[in-house]
Amino acid sequence: MPKIVTISIPKSGTHLLERILCLHPELYRPIIPTINPDNVYEYGDLNSLLGRLKPSQVLVTHLYYSENYAKWLEESDAKVLFMVRDPRDVVISSAHFESPKHHLREQLDAADDIQSRIELLVKGDTSSNIPPIAEYLAQFTGWMKRNCMVVRFEELTGDVDTRERTIENIFSYIGLPVDRQWLRKSLLPNVISPSSPTFRSGKPSQWVTKYDDATLELFRQFGSDLLIEMGYETSHDWIR
Repeated sequence: MPKIVTISIPKSGTHLLERILCLHPELYRPIIPTINPDNVYEYGDLNSLLGRLKPSQVLVTHLYYSENYAKWLEESDAKVLFMVRDPRDVVISSAHFESPKHHLREQLDAADDIQSRIELLVKGDTSSNIPPIAEYLAQFTGWMKRNCMVVRFEELTGDVDTRERTIENIFSYIGLPVDRQWLRKSLLPNVISPSSPTFRSGKPSQWVTKYDDATLELFRQFGSDLLIEMGYETSHDWIR
């Protein structure tokens, strides 16, 4: 049984992926918080954590890409899942997130409304040490080119057939093929948990109805290259 490591962009379905994995009777999460760039050294470092991780355990992280991290993960033989989401929806979810622990809580609270929050997150603000969305997410995208399975939020929240196929692929990648009947009757009905502290709506492509023309143009200006790199658009003409 392998060790499992999930790496996700914040507000991309971190707990959705964790829940899917931990609904399997052979997988469980140890008592370790979500590991991120700010707290990883409280546990030694990623290599130390991987050394203590046991087979069947799931380590949940928001780690930026680095060559050292990639090397340690490959040497650990862990199965790595990289969770992504359309950056336009990541921004919406972050703008609505009301947790007092949000690292941008003060800056977001100072914004006049949701549209102002979205603009702040897309453009960034050097005076508040907020990078533009493309610069922020670029710290994660290196994982897409490494030996890990890329899981898209949209695939886990779309139609039933897509969800089933994606979940089957996840467990097959890990080495735990699942019975289709168990997946349909025991796992799928329990995947979405509105009680999660980070749950808002659990729906894909909200940006389509939430972004006005000005916001779309702003994202085209600051994030088009990122959308293409992550596979969410094929050209810079997506707003037309």
